[in-house]
Formats: sequence, structure tokens, C-alpha cells
Amino acid sequence: MATETQLNDEFFEVLVDELDEGVLVAEADGTVVFANEAVGGLLGIDLATVTERSIDAIFREAAGAHPADQVRAAVEESDRRAVEFAVESESVRVAAIDVDQQGSTYVAVTVRERRSGSDEEGPESRRDTVDRKRDEERLEALNETTRELLTAESADEIAQIGVETIAEQLPYDVAAVRLFDESSNALELRALTDSAAALLDSEPAYDLEATYAGTAYRRGEPLVNDPTDDPLADEHVGRPSLHVPVQGFGTLSVLATDANGFDEGVVEFVRLLGVTLGIVLERVTRERTLREQRDELDRSNRVNALVRDIIQSLLDASTRSEIESTICERIVASDLYEYAWIGKLGSDDEIVPSTSAGDATGTLHPTAGTGLFEAGMDAISDAVASGEIETVRQYHVAGQDVESSASVTDAEPFEVVAAIPLEHRLRIYGVLVVNTTRMEILGERARAEFELLGEVAGFAINAVRNQQLLLSNRVVELEFEVTDESSLVVAVSKALDCRCNLEVRSSDEGDGVRCYLRLADAARDDVERTLREIPAVEAVDVVTQTGQEYLVEIIQTEPLSRDLIRTGATIRTAVGDGGTGTVVLEAPQSADVREIVDRYQSLYPESSLVAKRERECGSRGLGQFRQTVADELTEQQQRVLEAAYEAGYFEWPRDRTGESIAEALGISSPTLHQHLREAERKVLSAFLEDDERASRD
Repeated sequence: MATETQLNDEFFEVLVDELDEGVLVAEADGTVVFANEAVGGLLGIDLATVTERSIDAIFREAAGAHPADQVRAAVEESDRRAVEFAVESESVRVAAIDVDQQGSTYVAVTVRERRSGSDEEGPESRRDTVDRKRDEERLEALNETTRELLTAESADEIAQIGVETIAEQLPYDVAAVRLFDESSNALELRALTDSAAALLDSEPAYDLEATYAGTAYRRGEPLVNDPTDDPLADEHVGRPSLHVPVQGFGTLSVLATDANGFDEGVVEFVRLLGVTLGIVLERVTRERTLREQRDELDRSNRVNALVRDIIQSLLDASTRSEIESTICERIVASDLYEYAWIGKLGSDDEIVPSTSAGDATGTLHPTAGTGLFEAGMDAISDAVASGEIETVRQYHVAGQDVESSASVTDAEPFEVVAAIPLEHRLRIYGVLVVNTTRMEILGERARAEFELLGEVAGFAINAVRNQQLLLSNRVVELEFEVTDESSLVVAVSKALDCRCNLEVRSSDEGDGVRCYLRLADAARDDVERTLREIPAVEAVDVVTQTGQEYLVEIIQTEPLSRDLIRTGATIRTAVGDGGTGTVVLEAPQSADVREIVDRYQSLYPESSLVAKRERECGSRGLGQFRQTVADELTEQQQRVLEAAYEAGYFEWPRDRTGESIAEALGISSPTLHQHLREAERKVLSAFLEDDERASRD
């Protein structure tokens, strides 16, 4: 924050540059340290040569008065702030008006043009003396106002000091400050004198195009409205009004007490006060911005440290319960958030709270149990449906919760609720809900940190689950009979009247999923065109074709089976035949079978569970793998494969060509390559079988 001395210097330089009078500031020994632009014109000297010279030399050069001795004497002999004496020449009048500033002795000398033809004892001279005295008093009042404004911390406080200064220093008791509000695009009333309330309370905002205050604001210059000159003016009981800009922030308005209007001195005083208010508002705005930036950085650092600490702790967690309790307890222990809880996705589209920490009073915790996939604005359901963080403000009114869109006239302080999905590779393992009464704690940077936490938590839960699966040697298989054309294998087999087998599904391609289908007995010539007409198919590419058998690559849009990932189930096999499908799902023993069945049948209503069985799983040994391959290969395929391997056909470069091996075996080269290709496929299928199953969704 700027020091008081720095702010005084800033105010002083701005204000004196606004004056028509010349102002010099000299140290006690007479050395000039500051001069405004008016000095050069009044004394007829080059302003660049003024500073760092003695005030005596400056006035000698100007061939005018020589006030240095009198000024120094006054400084030495007087304990008063204002030294009331003047030194005059034929062209200028010089007065020392201030001798003390921030504990150091300075001399502020004003130089004004002397009115021609004035008589020291005449009325013009006396009027000039009165005007000078009044102006000096007003400048001193501005100085005092400046000191008071140094302690102001808000726009409303600054505005109130402004209208109080008008009421105290001018013979007018109706004054108001309006500041521009970006949200309403209008000048909003922020402070007014007591007498102004009756006149201006009915006009809380002024349109920028239609009001005198708005005109002064737009033009950036004072505007005096005299109803006697303008038949279209004015709304305020026919009295003149003065509006001055407050340096891009708003306007300061004064209403005259009668029809006489405002003299130049009043206009100048109000203008300078507007400049002063603008300087202070700029300072307060700048300091508030810096303070908010520092606070935001501090909050971001605290949230960052919290999330990193939680992530580090998750590395040692061995169970899902430990993961969830660690997250909730660490969040609440940080004192940044009042409450945290985690819910799992249960059957019937409900969320089941599993872990919580903190004070649940007045939070959204009672919403647990609400259907998550129903349309609505609930932050939790939106987070689960979209896989993204959702936030909502909630107010407390008469003991009930009211969302931010409702009327909150009588509301107590609100809370902010954030729902963070715990997700890994499309599967939502649950949702973390945090509550706080400090809205800023859930800003954009905090959201990014919690997004990372949700991803890491999802990964950790998945890792624990996989570890448990590795330690288990049994899985559950659920077999469904499906006639619902939302199922890809059903739709394809019905459209082509063929047998369709889902070979493998790869990773997502944007919003779709790439999968490979093997088609048998597809008699139609327009296979590719027919497949493109299926609603769920975005792109088709025929990879291979042998007679009526095809291997087809398809990009599937909006694959409903993606939702099965949320339940922990995967597709082991999917076969369609003439519009009827047989789909086998595989899930760990710990999975909720009822949830899987309900979810599948909600996605494919025309389906029924026909079998449930358990089987052993786990890694196959080398001997079992060899036996599996041997069982798949024909005698001729194995003979060709072994001959090619022994002959170095698979080396690079090849030791022997396919033609020479075929000749040695007594078969044609095309026959050799056909047997080799089929044998390679079976070996790779046996090797990749488990990986393919794991990748299918």
C-alpha cells in the first residue's frame, strides 16, 4: 500500500496542475523543488530552469518581487501552517500559504496575475483580497479532505466524504456522487447529503445518454445546467445544477440553493474535488485489485498444497474406503471447506453416501438419494452425467435451501457446493461433494485442482480394484438375449441378415468408439451403404472381404454400452444373428450384479438375462498357452508354420523366401501364404485374447 507521503505528493501534483495560478514549492532554504506549468507563463521564464534553483534567483530573473527573504523570515518566526503575507509587483501577486508538510518545512508559494487597474484601498483590491482568502481556504479544505481520504477503503466511503466536503465548504446542501456500474450500464447513486435525499432518492440511476450527470461523465468535463437558459431542462425544481466528472468513475453533482447559479470559484472547487475523488478511487481500485490478486494467489497456493498432499497420501492407500476417507478428512482439516462427502453410484440411478467429514449442517447432503440421470439442474447429477465439475450457490431462507436463481431478499449467507466426479477412462467411480461459505475458494484455479484430484482419485480406485481382481481367480458372467436395435450387433445382423461378431473395441475416437465386426453370410452387395444407414454408425471401412465374409471397421456414435463402464462390467462377447443378439458381460465378484442387470436393461429395454455363472480367470501358463494354440491350428497349418519358422522366414532379412519353402513342402506359394496367414491369426488371437477382453466395453 502506498505511504501517506507518496499519496500526498500524488494529490498535490495533480491538483496544482489543474490550477490557473502558479505554484512553487521550496525547501526552507529557498531551493525550489516543484513548479507547475502556470509559473512559466506568469513569470515569463522557462519552466525547465526553475527547479533546483533558489526562489530568490527566480524572482530576480522575472524582474518582479523578491519574496525570498520575507518567506524565510516567516518560516523561521511562525508556528502557523498558513503564513498570511503577500509580496506584490506590478504584474503578479505572490503569497506563501503553507510551511509544514509531513514533519518537514516547505514553502508553497502561489503566484497569480494581478488585476489591472486595481487600487490597494479600492473595492476591486478588497474584492480580490477576499477572493484570494476564500480560494486559499478552499484549497486548504481540499488538503484536509485529501488527508481524510487517505484512510478511505471503499468507494462508498470516498463518495460520502465528497458530498460532506461540498456541504461543509460551499453554501449548498444538495450534493450527490454517482458511480458507474458496469452491470446496469448506468450511474448509480452512491452517496448524497441529507438534503439531497428527498430530491434524488427517486432517481437512483441516471442513463448515460439522457442526464446531465451522464453527459458530464461521457464528456469528461464539468457541465452547468441553468434552467433559465434551457427550456428543456430540468427535472430538479428549476434550480441550476453542476455536474463534474470523477475521472472515469462517475460524477459529482451539486444543486444550487437559488436561481443565481455557480461562480467560477465554486465550479473550480467542485472540479478539483472531483479530480481528488477520482485519484482516491483509482488508488482504492488499484489496491483492491492487488489485494484480490494476492489473496487469489494465496488461496490457489493453499488449494494446490491441499490437493498435492491428498494425492501423495493416495499412493499408500490399499482400499477404496481408505482412499475416500483420506480425501474427505484432508479437505475438511484444511479449514478451507466446511464439509466433504463421497457417494457411490448405486442402483436405480441413485447416489449412496459412503464417506463424509466435517459439519453437515445446512449442506446439500440431504440430496443424496436423488436420481442422478434425471434431467435437472442439480449439480451432483450434472457432474455425473457430464463427467465435469459442477458448482451451485445455495442460500438459506427460513430453514430451507434456495438455489441462486430464486429470490434471496431475506436470505442468510450462501454456501457454494461443488460436485467433482471421480473418473478414470470413462468410468465414474463416484462423486466428491465439497461445501464452503467462501465463494472465492471454489474459483477457476481451485476447480482445476479439484479436477486433477477427481482424476487421480478415479485412477487410485481403479488401481485398487484391479489389484483386487488380480488377487481373485473368479469372475461373474452375465448372458443376455437382446433384440433391441440400439445394440450394434443386433442392428447390423438384422440390416444385413447375417451373423455378426464383435471382434474388438478400441479407444475413443472423439465422441465415438472404433470397433471391428466380423460378418458372415452377408449376401447383400451394398454392405457398406447399408451399414452407413444404421443410426449408431458414423463411419464404415471394409478392411477385408472374402466371399460373403467381411471384416469391417466402424466408428460408433453415442455407444450406449459406454454407460456400462460405470458399473464395472465389460463386454466379453457380443454376437448377433439375424436380428437377435447374445451378449456376455463380465464383472468382478465384488460387483453389484443387480445394478449391472438394471443398467444394461435400461440401456437395452428389449433384452433379458438368460444366464448367470461364475468362472475362474487369471493368467495362463506357457504350457496352457501352447496347448490352446495347438488346439486351434490344423495339422497343415502347424506343419507350414513350423517349417517357415525353422527356415528363417520370420527373420529380417528372410533367410528363405516363401516360394522356396512352398517348393520344399510340395505345395503352391498361394497355399503356403494362406496357411501361414491363418496360423498367424490364430496365434495372435490366443495371445491377445485377454487383452481384447479387457479393452472391450
